[in-house]
Amino acid sequence: MEFAPAIIDKLRERAAHFDALTEQLSQPEVASDGKRLAELMRERGQLESSHALCQRMEGLLAREEEANAILADESEDQEFLDLARADLEAAEEEALSL
Repeated sequence: MEFAPAIIDKLRERAAHFDALTEQLSQPEVASDGKRLAELMRERGQLESSHALCQRMEGLLAREEEANAILADESEDQEFLDLARADLEAAEEEALSL
């Protein structure tokens, strides 16, 4: 499974900004400023789908890395290797739907 590096970087950037906004929203001085609160909520809402997509992508990349590590270890039990292979295939299928 491969994602374009520029897309990965942009999603990670947007997800980090989403997290920063979420942190700001938890601060009492922001919560007490209705105008600032509305601005941050609106901006955060615009980034929510990018954040969710980034989380899905990161999860798929982690699954791929873990499955490949298991498959590279020839000392693993055959049943475990089969499970890793199946999970890798499932992750690749999920990646196609992103």
